[in-house]
This record gives sequence, C-alpha cells and structure tokens, in this order.
Amino acid sequence: MLMNLMRRSGWFVSLLVFSMPITLIIFLGVVMAYFQVRSEFDVYQHIQEYTTLAELASVSETEVVMLHGRLIAGPETPWADGLVIFQERPLDGREVRFQEEFPLVFPEITLELSDGTLLVQPGVEQVINHEPQRVVDEAADREYTGFRIGDMITVQGQWQPSLATLTNVTGVSGLDRAGIIAEGSYAFKRLSTIRNVLGGITLLGVISLVGQLLRARGNEPLVPQEVG
Repeated sequence: MLMNLMRRSGWFVSLLVFSMPITLIIFLGVVMAYFQVRSEFDVYQHIQEYTTLAELASVSETEVVMLHGRLIAGPETPWADGLVIFQERPLDGREVRFQEEFPLVFPEITLELSDGTLLVQPGVEQVINHEPQRVVDEAADREYTGFRIGDMITVQGQWQPSLATLTNVTGVSGLDRAGIIAEGSYAFKRLSTIRNVLGGITLLGVISLVGQLLRARGNEPLVPQEVG
C-alpha cells in the first residue's frame, strides 16, 4: 500500500516520507546533544574565573572555580619534549587498532597566578582541549597534544583555601573563560539551528505521510452492501 502511495505522489513527498524515520532518529540524537551542551553551557556561565590569589580570598571552601594562569611546574621528570599534561592520539586520524589505548596524562602541577602560586590536583574524570603543543612519534604511529611549562592554561576544580590548592580538577584548556563561553555559545547556536532544521524536515515527513494515507482512504471505492 505504501509503495502505491509513493508512486502516486510526487518525488519530493516520496523523499520526505522515506527519509522521515532516518531524520527522526538523527533529530532525537541532536536533541539529546542539544540539552547536554545547554546544561554544560549553563554550568560554565555560573563558574567564575580568577587570576589572582587575592581574589580567591573571598571564595568559600570547595566552591568550583576557574583559574587562569601559567603552568610553571609538574613532575620532576616530564614526558619527552617537555609535555607535562597531554593526550595520546592515533597519528593523522588513523583507525584505532584492536585493544589499543590512548591515555590522558594529567599529573599534579603548579599554577602561577599574577600574585603567587598554588597546587592543582587532578580529579578522576579529566578533559583537556585547545592544547597548543603537538608532538609526533612516527615510529609509534601516534601523536601527543598538550601543554608544556610556560603555557597559559585554564583549570576548573574545587578551591581549598586552607591548602592553597585546587582539587578535583576536571578540565584543562588553552582558552580563558571568555573563550570557553564563546565556544559553548557557538556550539549551542549551531545545534539549535540543526535541531530546528531536522525537526522541520521530520514534521514535513509526518504530515506528508498522514496526508497520503488520508488521500488513499478517500479514494478507496465504496463496497456496496447486500440488501437482504
């Protein structure tokens, strides 16, 4: 029945109806991503950034903050080429081999603000992005992106004033708070546009299918009833 409907309808309507299940699945995935990005964006908007120890004097215990400063110390023996914080990746975007792992290395570091230094201790979950440094290891078919001593970074974690330490740090970025917010805003707007377009296409597909079904029912010949 559906194939007959498609043959009687135009190519555009047929395309809408046939693609509707696919666009619906993609639309639902985009909606989920939209709410996730929106949630993260809302969180970042409420986290304050500090660049001095004096500013941190008024911050309460375990409050989540962003600190923007210079990476000045890490492990006594940093990784090759001086990378202190880094993410291992497959070289040139090659496919991941069976049981291959790409660790993220984030040790305890020292961060320098404009009026002093403090310790930064990583949490269980860690994310790094906008790394300025890239090291290629062609022999291992891998690359490493991250941060060296002297790089400016933004870290997010819980402030412990009694220890002068930022603990449970979950994120390290080469951007400052303004850059992170701008990036989140762009991603949010882009996902909103994609969501609206896919939602419109999916809705048109549903309307087209319902319209064709109603049209087919209206064209069905009436079966005469027997008179007893």
